[in-house]
Amino acid sequence: MRIFFQAGTPSCVGIRTEVAETATTVNIKLFTGALPGTDGPCTREAALASAVVTLDNPVGARVITGRDLMGSLQLSS
Repeated sequence: MRIFFQAGTPSCVGIRTEVAETATTVNIKLFTGALPGTDGPCTREAALASAVVTLDNPVGARVITGRDLMGSLQLSS
């Protein structure tokens, strides 16, 4: 599954996801933050970004929920 969100520039901002699956739901949490060792100038521009999230089982009829700190997470199966 691919998720779409807004994030800072890839040279300054890293992402990571956590997935919790049950028989009825798929919950995706998105974490963004400064990359280790980033000491140069980083702009505050937001860019469209995406990440592939690997699931243990197909989505099927399960409800998909997601959360990130900026509220910009969009889900697409």
